Amino acid sequence: MQNYKNYINGQFKDSVSKKTFLSINPSNEEPWAEISEAENSEVNEAVEAADNAFKGEWSKYLPQQRAKILRNIGDKLLENSDLLGSIETKDTGKMYKETIPNVDRGLNAGDKLVCGNLTLKIMDTPGHTMSHICLYFEGNDTNKPALFCGDTLFNAGVGRCDFGGDPIIMHQTFEEQIFLLSDNVRIYPGHDYIENNLEFTLDREPDNQSAKELKEKFNNGLDAESFISDIGLERQINVFFRLDEHRVRLGIADSLKIDVASLDRQKTFVGLRGLRDNW
Repeated sequence: MQNYKNYINGQFKDSVSKKTFLSINPSNEEPWAEISEAENSEVNEAVEAADNAFKGEWSKYLPQQRAKILRNIGDKLLENSDLLGSIETKDTGKMYKETIPNVDRGLNAGDKLVCGNLTLKIMDTPGHTMSHICLYFEGNDTNKPALFCGDTLFNAGVGRCDFGGDPIIMHQTFEEQIFLLSDNVRIYPGHDYIENNLEFTLDREPDNQSAKELKEKFNNGLDAESFISDIGLERQINVFFRLDEHRVRLGIADSLKIDVASLDRQKTFVGLRGLRDNW
């Protein structure tokens, strides 16, 4: 579940009372966000901060300077329109095609999308962003199953969560969907970082023989851009799949200066994602 704090004077803050309320998605009547409940004093503080900003530096800007700032804000709104549209849809129940530009058909988990001779199943996979999907091909007599996984799963890695996503939600997506896939499912991510990701795996798990051998193959000329991994291989070389490995947990505990006994699968996943962000 996404958590939202009060934004006051340039900072995100918990409410003074620590009270929160849930936003309910009208489409399924389930909570999708927990929001800090502002007290009257906090509302007044926010209004005062906005008034001071308006009367202060902003009032000194020339019209062309204000226009440049407003255009930059508009560019950011457009850049994040999918995320903002998704939030509006979950909060109000509006259809995606009303809240996200250029959408003529909304997709839900379990829907089927026909692309030529392929029938793809929609998987709702939040984490990288809160409105991310993957496309799953179940396979047939001549082709193994495949996952078109965008920025959720990469070869030997997983997607970032600091662009409107949440690593806890990402972990839930993996536990409930990705980890359950069969070993023979091929993966087709939106980008390729396999060589860097293998380096991270080996940084966290230096004795991972499978990762060492694959890294050596790339060093000897194996083409990373055309390489196709599968879930079975990811279980061996992707440290985010190896959450119960003692060596992995020991490394996280040492890096984050915490007790290894405090780590469960979720905390291990979140810890790895944080370390990878700054690696």
